Amino acid sequence: CDKDPKSPLPYKTVYYRLQVLINTHDLKDFFESFDVPNSKIIIVNSFYDLESEQEFKHIADTHNADFLRVSNQGYGYGNNRGCEHALRHYDFRFLIISNPDIKIQRLSLSALQPVATSIVAPKITTLKGKNQNPLMPFSLGRLNRWKYLTFRSHRRFIFLLFCIWARLCRIAFFSFFFLFGKKYTQIYAAHGAFVIIPRSIVEQLHPIYNEEMFLFCEEEQLAQLAGKHRIKTVYLPAIKIVHKENGSMSFLSESTFELTRKSFMILYETWFK
Repeated sequence: CDKDPKSPLPYKTVYYRLQVLINTHDLKDFFESFDVPNSKIIIVNSFYDLESEQEFKHIADTHNADFLRVSNQGYGYGNNRGCEHALRHYDFRFLIISNPDIKIQRLSLSALQPVATSIVAPKITTLKGKNQNPLMPFSLGRLNRWKYLTFRSHRRFIFLLFCIWARLCRIAFFSFFFLFGKKYTQIYAAHGAFVIIPRSIVEQLHPIYNEEMFLFCEEEQLAQLAGKHRIKTVYLPAIKIVHKENGSMSFLSESTFELTRKSFMILYETWFK
């Protein structure tokens, strides 16, 4: 956040994109925990109704934040519009894509310096203490084909086995991470609730997300796109975030499974088939 004489603004900015959910209390809590000097917040409202929009607009005005109204076409669509707005209007060092149901425990810009050329996944914990990063420490590799066949045949039970496998991978990851005492390490995919991206990477990868997807698999889309350009994604627990998950959905529901299925099939046919 040091001064930039070339910028139309007096300082470089940190950009936050908030995927706005209906609960306005989450957004208010986010602002209370937000304490980054020389920064700018951009609220992206995926339109739900006029009442909620007016409340979100009031919160934005109160905190001198930018407000964008976009159609409700999913996480990736809103994020891409927010990225475009930030690139068009601000000169910043880091862009942060964040859910609204987030509380920032520790966010030190000096901690980002060793990984300033990578996508950064902070330590994200739920209210119950569950670690959400890394979302995927390793790529599924050839198992992606089996996951694709599982989704194509609508076998929800087998999909749950992939979820269990992902959980076991995270347990193994943390065991080795703490064993070797690393300050940060490379991973495959960062959790989408709060991800930090340097401006140079945003410019190189934009548009970051595949807008045919809706709410799921966008993290793997970013991981694949970054890998194509030989950009690393790193886990950095020095930055600590709490994710309240007020907008989360159960993978046991039919609608959530169907959205996940469609998004993964797009992911597979784009990158792996």
